[in-house]
This record gives sequence, C-alpha cells and structure tokens, in this order.
Amino acid sequence: GGTWNRKLAAIHDFYRSLARDGRLAPGDGPFAAPGAVRELRSRAVGVRAVRYLSLAQLRYFVEVGMRGYRPDGTIDTAFRGGYPGRDGCMANVLATTGMRRNEMRSLTTVEVDLGAPATNGRRVVIGAPAKGGRQGQVIVPRRTLQDVRAYVEGDRDVIVSVANSSGSLRRREPTMIVVEELDERRQTVKGYDRAARCVFAKPVSTMSVDERARAYRREAGRWEPLALFVGEGGVMVSGSLVNRVFETANRRVWSYRSAAGAIEMPASVSPHWMRHTFGMHLLWTLMHDLVERDDRLARLLRDHDEPGIRAYGQSVMWPVQVVQELLRHRSLKTTWLYLYHLGELDHSVIDSVDDLADVFVSLGRQLKPVGVGDGAS
Repeated sequence: GGTWNRKLAAIHDFYRSLARDGRLAPGDGPFAAPGAVRELRSRAVGVRAVRYLSLAQLRYFVEVGMRGYRPDGTIDTAFRGGYPGRDGCMANVLATTGMRRNEMRSLTTVEVDLGAPATNGRRVVIGAPAKGGRQGQVIVPRRTLQDVRAYVEGDRDVIVSVANSSGSLRRREPTMIVVEELDERRQTVKGYDRAARCVFAKPVSTMSVDERARAYRREAGRWEPLALFVGEGGVMVSGSLVNRVFETANRRVWSYRSAAGAIEMPASVSPHWMRHTFGMHLLWTLMHDLVERDDRLARLLRDHDEPGIRAYGQSVMWPVQVVQELLRHRSLKTTWLYLYHLGELDHSVIDSVDDLADVFVSLGRQLKPVGVGDGAS
C-alpha cells in the first residue's frame, strides 16, 4: 500500500509539473477528474506504515551515513560524501520538525530568520508548499537552528560562492525573481519577476515551490538564493536529490554493518521515516511528561471526582492533538496510528545528556499547555 501510494504521488507530481510548464493543457491527463488521486490511493496503509528510528539509530544514520564518521566515532578520511553539513542538516530538520520532504527543501532563509539569536525554538508557517495546501505551523528547535546556522556558514556559502564564480547563476538570470525588498519581520518580499515580466510582491508563506526556487537577491556583489537548501549551481535542492542523499547514506550504513561500534539498522531509510520519527518521539515525550509528572489522576480517583476524571481524560488527549497539529494530519485517525508503537520505544536515554533526546524534551516543555498540574481541563 505505502509503495503504491509513493509511486502514485511521484506520477501525480510529474503531471503537475507538465501542467505548470504549459506542456499539458488544463483538464488533460489521468488526474484531471476531481478526486482522481484519492480514488487511486491504496487503503491498505495502516499501523505498518509508521516506520521510525530510535534516537540512537537517528544519530547513527546522520553521523555515519551522511557526515562521514565511522561507527566507532572516528572520522573516515576516505569519505567523499559531497556536502555532509547540508545533508546532515536536512535530515535533522526533517526529524526534529516533522516536515515533509517537499516542505523542507523549499524552506527559505527568511522563514528560519538566522539573523535573530537562537535562544529558543522558532515557529515557521508552512504555507503554499504544504501537502494539499493545508497550511500550519511547525517548531524548529533551538539546536536545529544552530545546525542550520553552521550549514549556512559552511557548505551553503561554498555552494553559492562556486555557483557565482562559475557563472552557473548567470545563466538563470532571465527566469529569476529578483528580490529588491525583503521584510524579515513581516516575512514579505518585493521585486521583479523576469520570466513573467511583472512586479512581484508576496508574503513568503504564499510563494509556490517554483517561485521560491527562482527567487534571488543581490548581496555583496553576488546572487544569493532565497532557498535555504541549495545544490550544485546554487539552485534549490530537488526532491530526487534528497532521495539520493538518503540512498547513499543507506549504502554507507549497510557497508559498516559488521564494523566495531555498528548498531542494528533498518535495511533502508527514506526521508519520510524522519517525519514518523518526529511524531513518535514527540508523542512519547509529551505523554511521559503528562503521566509521570502529574499526580492528579490518583487524587481524582481517590476522591471519586467523576467530572474531574472526565476533564483529565480530555487533557490526556492533548499530546495526540499537538502531534496532529504539528504534523498537520487531516484526520486524527492518522495520528492515532502512532499510539500502537509507543510501547516499542525505550526512552531510558531521555534523562541523559543526549542532544537529540534534549530536542524532544525541550519541545515538550515549549508545548506544555497552560493549566496542566493545576486542575484545569
């Protein structure tokens, strides 16, 4: 079911790109009828579709598969992985925000606002690139923002510098959206769309993926992409490039399966695993915090307080509702699937100094509802 739906989504994206480029007339193609994609989707996707990594596996996959470390923690001097800072950063953003691949790759430098101090997590509105146009918010944790800043100052600066000096970006100038005014507080851009030959003015959240990919501004004598994650030539990373990064990491992790320090890993990890990883660990953290730190239930049961018990039941639903909101699931039934796997998690690491565990603990504290612990419903 899951494989069929992924292939269906890829074919649908292909036909949508043909329509965007004017190579397919409106109303033509296999998906022209309303609800065509929904009718073709497999319904045989349930609990088995929730595939995720433990925190230890997540760290291992990023460090060994993408950043060029060996399982024993030493640096592999023979590693030739392209841009490990960028690739590891993309995986961390996916795993600590719950973004989908398309949402992550179309992030802009305006939305993450790296000019502001990263003293806390930052809320980012997922607008036009969101699946099905369902807008919502995600939280980018402080540690992830620090990782993004390191990538921007490292790999991204190298990629953009090479793209400018080699002339790659000069060839893109006729189709650029040239950003002339950038309001980071209101998150709006104004400029000129050279392809459409018209003035361009929009909030960043309403910009399509194509518009984000074509938006550049002149800064310090060079073209600076508005896109946060860029590849060769200074262009926004494509979905296929993100997939290739994960495929390469899978092969590298597999090659070390018998090495000292290696841990048990799935045979293949896709970008969407990161989204499930976020949902699973955040839900566990929120429920752990609610159940372990809150003694209201024992008191309510002792006092036979039926209205209070009903109100407590509503507060127990809160973690599931938060995860639904941050993952932007259309139906709560989808979020409920994560509950089937909670018993599999071993979070003894949650009380350690592990950075990844700390991300989910801090997120849980940020999202703690007003009134938990004081009898509020």
